[in-house]
Amino acid sequence: MGQMLSGSLPMLMQVAGGVASAMGSIRQGEAAQRQYEYQAAMLESNAKAREKQASEEVAAGGAEEAKLRQKIAQLRGQQKATMGASGFRTDSGSNLETLLDTDEMGERDVESLRYNAQVKRWANLADAEDMRNQANLARYAGKDAAAAGRLGAFSSMIGTGATVASTWYKTGSSGASNSGASTGWNLGASELKVPTLRTQGIARPRWLK
Repeated sequence: MGQMLSGSLPMLMQVAGGVASAMGSIRQGEAAQRQYEYQAAMLESNAKAREKQASEEVAAGGAEEAKLRQKIAQLRGQQKATMGASGFRTDSGSNLETLLDTDEMGERDVESLRYNAQVKRWANLADAEDMRNQANLARYAGKDAAAAGRLGAFSSMIGTGATVASTWYKTGSSGASNSGASTGWNLGASELKVPTLRTQGIARPRWLK
């Protein structure tokens, strides 16, 4: 019984080591997947923040446009008041051209303001799209890491099985050799003696002599 246990102990240790290695590979893959999932979640959160900022840029641009138009209207009103106080007409001549120039410059400022707001909005939306793409890539990487962990576990178990089988074969061959030595049937051909009647003390009948 003790000899059997001592012969099986190496194989049991190999199996235990293979199982531990396989489980470690799976856990490592799962840990990597969790890390990638965390990165993906952070990227998704940042993408939503960028989208919100894009909407805020449009709203801020609208508010700035309203303030700018108010300033333009005040400037035009001041110009007309100054011209009227001086006794000049504001519906013709250079005074009208001045007012029209004020309107034109004001519209250019409004267009520039709108353009800048749209550029900022586009930049934030582009960042959000890029972050979502990165999040998808992180999820794919996490799945690959988990699959690699499972494949590593499978390979480890295959390798352990081959090692255990080799150990079992060697142990079995050694046991068979030892068994032969104990029974005395492992003698060479020249040493093998076949018992005869004379060696066994058995006399032949007279009629066979």
